[in-house]
Amino acid sequence: MNILVKVIKNKMVIVWAAITVFLTATLTTVSVLASGFFYNGIASALGGKRAITEAGENIGAYIEDFDSKESALMNGNVVAREICEEGMVLLKNENNALPLKQNAKVSVFGKNSVNLVYGGSGSAAPKQDEPTKTIFDSLIAADISFNPALKNFYEDNSRSGNPRPKTPGFSGTSDTIGTGESAVDRYDSTLTSTYVDYADAALVVFSRIAGENWDLPRFADDDPTKHYLELDTNEIALLRHICDADLFEHVIILINSSNMIDLGFLKDESHPAFDVAIDGAMIIGSPGAQGIMALGDILTGKVNPSGHTVDTLYTGYENDPVWQNFGDNLKQGSDASGNYHGDEYTLNGNKTGHFFVDYEEGIYLGYRYYETRGHIDGEAWYNANVVYPFGYGLSYTTFSRELVNESALANTPLNATEDFIVEVSVKNTGTKAGKDVIQIYASAPYTPGGIEKSHKVLVGFAKTKLLDPQEEQKLNIKITPYDFASYDYNDANNNGFKGYELEKGDYTFYVSTDAHTSFASFLKNLPSDARYENDPVTNYKVENLFEEADDHLGSVMSRVDFVSTFPVIPGAEERAVTQAFINELNNYAHNNPEQFDDFPEVNAPVTVKFKQLIGLNYNDPLWDTFLNQMTFAEMLKLFNEACYATVDVERLDVPRTVSCDGPTGIVAFSGAPEVYGTCYYQSEILLAQTFNIELAEKQGNAIGNECLWGDQRPNGSNLPYTGWYAPGVNLHRSPFSGRNTEYYSEDPFISGKMAVGVIKAVQEKGVYANIKHFVLNDQETHRSANGQNTWCTEQAIRELYL
Repeated sequence: MNILVKVIKNKMVIVWAAITVFLTATLTTVSVLASGFFYNGIASALGGKRAITEAGENIGAYIEDFDSKESALMNGNVVAREICEEGMVLLKNENNALPLKQNAKVSVFGKNSVNLVYGGSGSAAPKQDEPTKTIFDSLIAADISFNPALKNFYEDNSRSGNPRPKTPGFSGTSDTIGTGESAVDRYDSTLTSTYVDYADAALVVFSRIAGENWDLPRFADDDPTKHYLELDTNEIALLRHICDADLFEHVIILINSSNMIDLGFLKDESHPAFDVAIDGAMIIGSPGAQGIMALGDILTGKVNPSGHTVDTLYTGYENDPVWQNFGDNLKQGSDASGNYHGDEYTLNGNKTGHFFVDYEEGIYLGYRYYETRGHIDGEAWYNANVVYPFGYGLSYTTFSRELVNESALANTPLNATEDFIVEVSVKNTGTKAGKDVIQIYASAPYTPGGIEKSHKVLVGFAKTKLLDPQEEQKLNIKITPYDFASYDYNDANNNGFKGYELEKGDYTFYVSTDAHTSFASFLKNLPSDARYENDPVTNYKVENLFEEADDHLGSVMSRVDFVSTFPVIPGAEERAVTQAFINELNNYAHNNPEQFDDFPEVNAPVTVKFKQLIGLNYNDPLWDTFLNQMTFAEMLKLFNEACYATVDVERLDVPRTVSCDGPTGIVAFSGAPEVYGTCYYQSEILLAQTFNIELAEKQGNAIGNECLWGDQRPNGSNLPYTGWYAPGVNLHRSPFSGRNTEYYSEDPFISGKMAVGVIKAVQEKGVYANIKHFVLNDQETHRSANGQNTWCTEQAIRELYL
């Protein structure tokens, strides 16, 4: 239990608490959520309860690092910009396209250049109390001149056409959404004649929207043979228009999206958008309200890019294993007759209202598939399918890298219970100061037909400080064997054990700059099999808990034969179920105990008030004494009205608390007026792309500081924001997932490291974090239609999602 105390300017101490940090996580029924939602909304509108204050010493208090709510907001914007500086990823830089020359004059193309995608919708869309910054603000601040005629053209809808549509929001998935890109025939000679004066570079902005309660359509607005994440007809025509003009010294693509566009056109010479004139590309992502200000400094070289991809950027999305089992499983949202979705169970040919998704890819998600299949099928297959690997990113400088302790590592056997350190020396051999990222991947011995194993698994990473030219730094990267243990859920190796294990043999460790490119490697031998009977951190027994979770999988992909086991879209036969199966889905019986021998004491005489618990250890017996004083009605009310807040218990001096939503900052999803004036941070992806855990902690600290200040309205509640419904830790199972902007990566290791960094720092400011969308909840389609029945192997659940 957290006791959160805030000290404000007049030294009054505000005490509040969340009786349990799991209240909001456990309230799952619509009626409970609704009652809490409306109660707290009304309470906020009418002023609600005020904070309980008492003059006194600063005992157990959490202290703000800033002297006002406004200062905390300013700090948030500074941190978000710093994250964008390190999180934007330079993908392509040929012909010295970047950095731009001093005082460059550029033409910014793309209808969405005047209407950037700053984040997602729903809980990832903070209310804006201040204007968002634009690409043009960033260019001006960096002394880059831009073509005003193009900007005016895009801002004038009568000339450039209607902008992209708004997100579908809570209306659900749309079959198709237009990009809003202007048709090339709208670029008249008056406009094109201005290009020559701003021809140092053409900056071409491509944007895609996404958000809560809907997944991206897999059916393009203008071409039924394409999907939303491909360049549409107008975007291809725009690139042809720019490149064929042969006026611009450089053509640079800026990807403004958290859902990655198929970038095959950057390398595939047969693609209609391919052109050798395109010599630069950068992921700018969803930068939040002010993060875009980092772009200008990156373009000029004031900031040297150091971001690396946290998703595999592959091409031909229809060829990815997950494509076959995602969303409604149909490209256009209905079958040929339009009767039912491709993810809906049928009974005697009729709709049932029950939906499902099959994780037939098993453990082979993202780079774990592409690196494994590339290892088996060769470089030709890999290069035909992958545009940029996981962990890829360019810099304006060059680095030399050396594995320092290779001999010591190779000569020491692998011990399943002992961490080891990989020492890497990095030297800046170029002419510009920059940061480098080192990644360590483990490759376990594999027996065909045995436990499924990815060829590579990320097990460690580190980022250098800003290295001046010729400066060198040694990085010590800790590797924990448990992080690359395999989960044998079905005793595939016939050793009589189910759980996490390391099989004996040689383990190869790749010291890398991305998942596909290593500059050193070493072997460590495990002399005998090792089993993890208990979790090494919690000491809890490890055993199968989800044995029925794969009962309805048609098949599971295996590296033994990727072709014959490749996932397929569920057919009519797989969707057809029995009445008995539907009865099971409609059965709300549970296995929770309903009869108890021991009951908590309630309504005991009041001898302890809430403030007396300040600073006490969680296990202090005074907590039990305090809780025993509560009545059953009070406990029930605390649970039932705990949506974005907890109610007060006046007789025990327990104050009302306010919680906020939002993986991209502090969000008033409930509309509570108390949540206002907070930073709209960049997407979680941009943070992960920094590969910098210190920045994760810095963001957590910034959010914690904003929460401490909370509601500072003159007639407001004077309450801090006690809880934060974040971060989001689902994986990017598909680029079409509507809420990818709220999650870090396709990889669980970096996702966990970033989440821990943020949570640790938030909690150090007394704010409890509610991890949201924790497991197997990485698509929005049919999320509210009787729930989504997810089928997945326990191995994939354990190794990827838990």
